[in-house]
Amino acid sequence: MKKVISTIISVVIMLCLSLTAFAEPELQTPSDDDISVCYLYTDKISGTLSISNKAATCKSTVRGISGTTTKIVITQTLQKKK
Repeated sequence: MKKVISTIISVVIMLCLSLTAFAEPELQTPSDDDISVCYLYTDKISGTLSISNKAATCKSTVRGISGTTTKIVITQTLQKKK
């Protein structure tokens, strides 16, 4: 009886170890090619995401270094989960 149980446990362990893990491939967003150095000339940053009644709202605030920063561009993309 012990031999049968040990054989069954051995087979189960072998089957468990032979399983392959699958992962979803990383999705590329359209802005992946436009990435530049971030936070180089920033003094303070913050970002929030709030959800109310199934509506999501994104807000970003950036303050540049006084006398150094001439332009700040913020792009936010909110993706709906399928």
